[in-house]
Amino acid sequence: MEVESSVDIISSPQNEISNILNKDESLLRKLSDVGKLFKSKLGDHLSKIPSINNNSVKNLSPNSLVCFRGMVQDMLDPEFYLGKYSITNKSTNEKSMKTGCYTEVSENLAEEVDFDSASNVTLERQTFVCVPVPGENKWLRDMYASNSPVVENDTVISNNSKKRLHNSMEETNCANIMDTDNSTSPSQMKKLKSENGDVAVNGTHSAKTSGDDERKIYPLPNETGMACFVKMYSGGSDLKLNDVCEFYGVLMTSAHISSDIENEEMPMENELDELPSFSSRLKFPTIHCIFFNKLTSPNQSLIKTTDLYENTVKELASVRNDLIQLLTTVFGGDSTVAEYFLIHLISKTYAVVGTLCVGKLSLNITKFPVNFSCILYDFIQKVVEKSYMLPMTVDNLNKMKYTPKKDYDKNQLVSGVLQLSTGTNLVLDETVMQPGTLDSDGVNNLKAIGNLIQWQNVEYNFTFSKLDMKTDVNVLIFSEGRSMLKCDCQLPLVTEKMDADQAKSSVENIDPTLLEKFRIYLSCIRNLEFNLTEEVSKALEEDFVEMRKKDPTIMTAESFSILLTTARYMALSYGHNTLDSQLWTRAKDLDAERRKRST
Repeated sequence: MEVESSVDIISSPQNEISNILNKDESLLRKLSDVGKLFKSKLGDHLSKIPSINNNSVKNLSPNSLVCFRGMVQDMLDPEFYLGKYSITNKSTNEKSMKTGCYTEVSENLAEEVDFDSASNVTLERQTFVCVPVPGENKWLRDMYASNSPVVENDTVISNNSKKRLHNSMEETNCANIMDTDNSTSPSQMKKLKSENGDVAVNGTHSAKTSGDDERKIYPLPNETGMACFVKMYSGGSDLKLNDVCEFYGVLMTSAHISSDIENEEMPMENELDELPSFSSRLKFPTIHCIFFNKLTSPNQSLIKTTDLYENTVKELASVRNDLIQLLTTVFGGDSTVAEYFLIHLISKTYAVVGTLCVGKLSLNITKFPVNFSCILYDFIQKVVEKSYMLPMTVDNLNKMKYTPKKDYDKNQLVSGVLQLSTGTNLVLDETVMQPGTLDSDGVNNLKAIGNLIQWQNVEYNFTFSKLDMKTDVNVLIFSEGRSMLKCDCQLPLVTEKMDADQAKSSVENIDPTLLEKFRIYLSCIRNLEFNLTEEVSKALEEDFVEMRKKDPTIMTAESFSILLTTARYMALSYGHNTLDSQLWTRAKDLDAERRKRST
């Protein structure tokens, strides 16, 4: 495909859509095929499509083709629209037909829509509320930004710009969000005052914020970025809440968005109640989605383009050794904790049997020094795609919203910090907890975290009913004593002295090339397929019988399950997709040390 034609399609996608539908009117009833044809026309030029994540909406042309990477936060009621409709030219009285797919009904003053025409075709579409991926770390955002064109005043100025742009939400002051980066952990945050005088403390915002109605759709309190309404014409049934996708479609800006949007104020709270609908209250742009890509592992498509990818894949065991060496230093010489920390990072739920989530490995590191959480979380942010650290203070448990609840008066799903996408690393810092009393909300929030850890469920409150939504979130707990939450694996830190300066220096001064290798390594390992042959399975069963004979009180079915999970990730951590006798022995030794420390 020629570059010129791809530029035309990006600037005027409606023309291409009309051409496709005019050639075959039957496609009006099968719009998924329109998306496929449109995507094939673009060919290899997807990277030329401007992204809302990296550009201010005011610099993007209305009715142009844009991309948005985000998480489905809410699903609004389906709506009917005119897929094809009759119009009359007011000057000539000439009648003609227009396509209403991937756009809104024409508001041309020279034309009049004939809503009663027998030729009109009524179809249905669904609107999703999508937010920037919660907890997405800066290094991954920067990778996406470096592969996306930068637009200023409707002009593409760079296709591989490395500079960090202010995102749309920061520029529009849409919700008076703190000017903080996700690399700042909640426990590090100081009191910050926004431009309208609202105070943000530890990542939470004053209820008096004029953009509070918008903030309710953001799961995490310190998140920034423009949210979008995404109108789906096909494939919507394949999506569920918390799915992460790249949406490609036609950009429409609401009446609130103008060229001087940064000077425009949100309606006051009493005015919001008078507005007719959720979408009309908010400043978010709308994308009429033509096609989309579901992102199960956002980083996979990016790391394969890096110079280090091929070499890193060939030396996974070597990179693992470098990573364990660094972690052992950070953990004050405790190699056992370093091993379990790595195993935890690469763990995920790979099967659900009844209510049992197979593969998850929540980890509680006890005897953890106060003020070390930020150092470890800084490392986590540098190497994983998505993460969030939640200080487990009594105040946060009592006052923060943890689980989503539907507000039927405003027809929106009010989010909570546990509304996270698959693969997010949630770090709970119990070392900051002080004596206090939990109220009923605090008790419910603690219960919600417990359900997430044990069952990978988050309860969504729809007022008239409550629904448990499945998730896959890695939970790590730092605590001085045993955590108040039950974990799969509890391990005390054993070290003569944790040197904060040395640990901080080790994390902050990681060689950039080595750091990139760590990211590639973790991403590759988490996506490796693991297989147990019948021969190995039989050997493991026989070994379990022998261990039960020696001490049935220690080697229970639950204990053996944890051992098998440990062995699985031990093998994967070396880049092996199956288990051999040597790695099985290493896993048993590691598990024996864990049980010894836990007694």
